[in-house]
Amino acid sequence: MNKNCLDGAQCPNWKCGSFGPFWIHIDASIEVWDDGTDSDTLSNIEWDSDSACQCCECKWQGKYGDFLKKSEVEA
Repeated sequence: MNKNCLDGAQCPNWKCGSFGPFWIHIDASIEVWDDGTDSDTLSNIEWDSDSACQCCECKWQGKYGDFLKKSEVEA
């Protein structure tokens, strides 16, 4: 059971039920220069229940909210 970043998340595919990892489409901010970026500057990472999400185990796709228990989405 997830208790940290993926608290309450589980693959909704009844044949899988994985607790992760998941590919989640995120919004993020990163410092970029003309000659590139330093990935250590990645910050302000955010996602919500409408973010696209895919189970790495079975490849089931949907919204991150689909991966959350009903009580987690309603809260």
